[in-house]
Amino acid sequence: MVMNQKSFFAFLLSVIFHPILWAFYMLTGLTLLFRYIFPTTQYMLIFLGANLILMVLLPTLIFWLLLRFKFITSLQINDRRERILPLFVVGLSYYFIHHLSKSMMLPQSFQLFFLGATFIVLICMMITSFWKISIHLLAIGGTIGALVALGFRYQIVTYPIIIPLIFIAGLVGYARLKLEAHTPAQVYSGFIIGLISMFLLFVLL
Repeated sequence: MVMNQKSFFAFLLSVIFHPILWAFYMLTGLTLLFRYIFPTTQYMLIFLGANLILMVLLPTLIFWLLLRFKFITSLQINDRRERILPLFVVGLSYYFIHHLSKSMMLPQSFQLFFLGATFIVLICMMITSFWKISIHLLAIGGTIGALVALGFRYQIVTYPIIIPLIFIAGLVGYARLKLEAHTPAQVYSGFIIGLISMFLLFVLL
């Protein structure tokens, strides 16, 4: 496919809101929301830096190695069958950070965030074994589901954050369709499954 201006914009959206980066964006937002639990700003930055390594840099390095040794054919991992191993790596990383957050006695929201992220990855692995679902929309839908659940659970107003996230979901969905990376069904189902899964997790646990 020729990379015209619209295609480049769609590619840029897909990179900026890549699921790995998206998870770190959400953690950063959660950290800023609960900044009072950190004794100093420096401690908070160290926490974010450590998670940047575990959530973004380490998986990216592993993806590069998988590419180098031809386990995957591109870093975009467009082939459904090639997604299982990278998803396993990401899920393992999230589960490790979940246990780390428990040992650090961070607020339950942090623990649920990483447990939910691990759960979303597991769901994605199961679906990916027979169908190519949009991981981008799964991640964004999961975030919105978690925010809706937090609003119900703690009686806090979350719609000022949810509304722009829905707009971002629309943009990313457009981008994935424009790049012909997914069908409409794969985009919509990714968003809905992510939203429902994280909503139920945050409500029930």
